[in-house]
Amino acid sequence: MRVCLVVLEDFPGSENRVQRQAAALSEAGHDVRIYAASGRSTQSTWRGVQIERSPLRREKVSSTGARLREYGLFPLHVLRWVSRCRSWPTDVVQVANPPDWLALAAHYGDRRAKSVLDIHDVMPELAIAQDRSRTTVRALEFLEGLSVRTANLVITTSPYMRDALASRHGVHAEIVLNGVDESVFTRREPEFRALRSAHVKLVYHGTLSERFGLGTLLRALATLNGHGTEASLDIYGDGDARSSLEQMTDSLGLRGAVTFHGQVPSEELPRDLPQYDIGVIPYEDSPFIRTAYSMKAFEYAALGIPVVASDLRTIRDQLRG
Repeated sequence: MRVCLVVLEDFPGSENRVQRQAAALSEAGHDVRIYAASGRSTQSTWRGVQIERSPLRREKVSSTGARLREYGLFPLHVLRWVSRCRSWPTDVVQVANPPDWLALAAHYGDRRAKSVLDIHDVMPELAIAQDRSRTTVRALEFLEGLSVRTANLVITTSPYMRDALASRHGVHAEIVLNGVDESVFTRREPEFRALRSAHVKLVYHGTLSERFGLGTLLRALATLNGHGTEASLDIYGDGDARSSLEQMTDSLGLRGAVTFHGQVPSEELPRDLPQYDIGVIPYEDSPFIRTAYSMKAFEYAALGIPVVASDLRTIRDQLRG
């Protein structure tokens, strides 16, 4: 079977789910191609998978205008690329949202191929978490409905996302859970060290966005250090909140206690993360967070790193048992 996987991210890079899908398909003997945005990586092959790149460069730190440009132009690039792949000929084109309407580009680019929409984030709930207008939320709901009805198959990452899609559009989505790439994140037994009098090393990795509660984490760190606990925080990742978080770090007097490492390839994280005492997941409750499982929680657990997390239903759900 010939499969095209499409993602508006650098590849290989931070998108672990698409990497695992590509590797599994390739190892099962399928012919796989990736179409991705431009980024740090310049590889043309990865684990037997051929990679082609859009002229559009994915910017993790971007304004609303830049994000709209990405969401508008990348689907046009996908439409043209899928159309050019007709000579291949493709059996399945699977697109990863956001944006949802990549499913339309896949469908109309080659109607002979089956189209799969892999919903990583439910965009209307994401817009609510970002304080977008009601008009924007309704427009995203309309485009989401059009996209899920166009795709031959919809898959998503949690039962909560599945239920949101079903209640809005009457569409059934199959659940394919996120998980760690065990060829990269080798499982380790947890090591619990005495922290009462030692320097405590905290870590967060992932997207830097207000909805993930990093401002709360910085204020908590300042409180800890102000009450005699010696603690530091390393942050791996990038996003639209990085500048404001760096400013908050300075205003709280934490410049010596907080280190921003920027975006790090996922395959390097298992080397870096085990040095830390606690992995922190400081998510803030919102309609979006209530639908999503935390990839960080899976990765910390796999590496045996103790986790301090917000008391949310989704995190309790994924880590129980």
